[in-house]
Amino acid sequence: MTKLFQQIREGASPEPQVLFDVLVEHLPLLFEMEGTEQDLEWHAEGNVWIHTSMVLERAYGEWDGHGDRLVHVLASFLHDIGKTLTTKRSMRDGLERVVSPRHAKVGRSYLLPRLHRTGLDQPTIDAVVSLVGYHHYPRPSMAGRFPKINKLYQQQRVCDTRSLFRLERADIQGRLGPDEEEQLLMLDLFKLECEEQGLWDNPAPYSEWVEEFTHTFSDQGPEFVEAALYKAIYDYERGRFGHLKEGIARSYQMRDGFPTLIMLCGPPGSGKSTWR
Repeated sequence: MTKLFQQIREGASPEPQVLFDVLVEHLPLLFEMEGTEQDLEWHAEGNVWIHTSMVLERAYGEWDGHGDRLVHVLASFLHDIGKTLTTKRSMRDGLERVVSPRHAKVGRSYLLPRLHRTGLDQPTIDAVVSLVGYHHYPRPSMAGRFPKINKLYQQQRVCDTRSLFRLERADIQGRLGPDEEEQLLMLDLFKLECEEQGLWDNPAPYSEWVEEFTHTFSDQGPEFVEAALYKAIYDYERGRFGHLKEGIARSYQMRDGFPTLIMLCGPPGSGKSTWR
């Protein structure tokens, strides 16, 4: 398995069945892909396995040399594994449709504890599951609703935008549907929005925040700076304020004290329950 992963990094493009054979022992939901249906209006190609195979083929063509090729390939192959757990029939506008609500997040949760068994290192696992969990993130723009700036920052913090864009192009083209051209256009607009916000090819979207918090609270020590910074990022990504300066202003109240967590570890009976 590790040898195959290295070959993929070096440019190999294995068939879907090859990836299936090496991963299915640890990811048994792969068995369910062929029997998981999709809505035929938007996925006229058929079941999830057919779609996955088409996406993987497109993914090889979308590779542009940016990042880790293995992450790109595995995320493309596994992006819809959550559909095997979430697909159901539901009435929508008087019609029975096949839907898979929250399948991206469910797929991410399924993969995270299991990819460790494949021999992948933690950074690779983190990158793959982030792409799987966010692979539909640009989709709100398909209806003309772009994510707000704070949500773009949240996405870039955990998932490389350029890699996400590349995966989503393969996902859109790896199916048979009536709106491919429109979706690709909207995806390009999503890219432009990310570029305008300085989030395209930016591995550290909060670097300015780090500098500002470190400078503003230089007299408070590193623990305060870290606590204030991450509290501000958390609140910003949830829409509680809209600008860096507001985040700094809100942090002054923490000067009066803030909770800290101290985790004691050691052998049984060594006195972990006592803090001196």
